[in-house]
Amino acid sequence: MQATRRHFNGLTIAYFILFFAIIPFLIKAQGQTERSNSYWLVAKLETKLSSKLIAFIEFEERRFIGPERALQRSIPFAGVSYKAKDKLSLGLAYLNFVIFSPSIADQPVQNHIFEQRLNLWATYRFGLKKRFSTRLKHEYRLFDLEPDNGDLDFKRFINRWRLKLAYTHPLSDSWSLKTSAELLVNYAANTSFKYFDQNRLYFGVKHQLSDQHCLELGYLHWYQENRTTDLFFDRHIVRLGWVYTLDLRTKGQT
Repeated sequence: MQATRRHFNGLTIAYFILFFAIIPFLIKAQGQTERSNSYWLVAKLETKLSSKLIAFIEFEERRFIGPERALQRSIPFAGVSYKAKDKLSLGLAYLNFVIFSPSIADQPVQNHIFEQRLNLWATYRFGLKKRFSTRLKHEYRLFDLEPDNGDLDFKRFINRWRLKLAYTHPLSDSWSLKTSAELLVNYAANTSFKYFDQNRLYFGVKHQLSDQHCLELGYLHWYQENRTTDLFFDRHIVRLGWVYTLDLRTKGQT
């Protein structure tokens, strides 16, 4: 019975990942595709406040590779994560985001938009040694279309759901492989929007340098539909992340 259940769970996960992976191929024929390469640099400070509560702050720079120029920037992404149960954690965060446009690599920056984003999510870990995880995140996105006029006038908002499935495979005490698939859909806005937003497929390797320092290098395929036109963005991304962990837990907490 247990072997059958494991087999069923494995098939479910395989079909789930396959569904995420084929979405770009199903919709590519619907419009023009703009292909580009970029790199993301991420620095994160993670503070363990207790056995259940973690606070973090993260900065991220996204840039095109050829020609090299700014794409997007987070300044910053800050929040908390709470371990509600052994397998379930909840999160709350705020993101201040800058979007440079047009989002086409070979065109110079003409303007930028400020975005403030409120995030709520739940993550559930399952499978052998909780190596699998699934996350449902809600994002309430507010856009300041004229950030240089001196006013905080967020004239546009979009609500978005993000569904992510991830797997981590340890190779040793300090090395591990990571992969994930994520689907992003819009469901409400005060302006025109399309339900499908984007999907992301990620493959990476993580190295734990010490108890405090961790590095991660990965490849991200990002396929996104432009909100107002029939243009699709097909992006190949190299992501380099560094995490510093500060442990403020009292002695005896794990």
